[in-house]
Amino acid sequence: MPEESIAERMNREMREEREKIARAEAERERFLESLLGADRLAWQAPPEIQDFDSLLCQHAAQLNNAIRYAMGDALRDRASIESRSLAMGAITRMIQTNIAIAKVLDPEPPAKSKTVHGGEGVRRPQD
Repeated sequence: MPEESIAERMNREMREEREKIARAEAERERFLESLLGADRLAWQAPPEIQDFDSLLCQHAAQLNNAIRYAMGDALRDRASIESRSLAMGAITRMIQTNIAIAKVLDPEPPAKSKTVHGGEGVRRPQD
C-alpha cells in the first residue's frame, strides 16, 4: 500500500472534518425543523391577541408584584444608598408603566370635580 503524503493526509482530514460538520449541521436542522416546524418565522411571531384587556390586566398584576418585591429590596435595613436609588428608579419606572396600562384599560377621563375649590358652579337660569 502506498503511503499518502503529509499534504494528502491533511487534505483528507480537513475534508473529513468539513463533512462531519456538515452532517452535524444537517442533523441539527432536521431536529429544529421537527421541533419548531418548517416555517421559522411562524414560531417567532407572537400569537394574535384575542382579549387585549385581559392581557393588560395580567401585566398590571405582574407589575404590582414586581413593585412589591422592589419595595422590599429598597427598604432592607442594610441596603446601600446605591442599591436603594437603583431600586427606587426601577420602582418609579414600574409605577409609570402601571399608570400607562391603567390609562389604556380605562380611557375615560375622570369626572371634573364639583367641589368648592374645583370646577364651575351650577348655573341656573334667572327667574
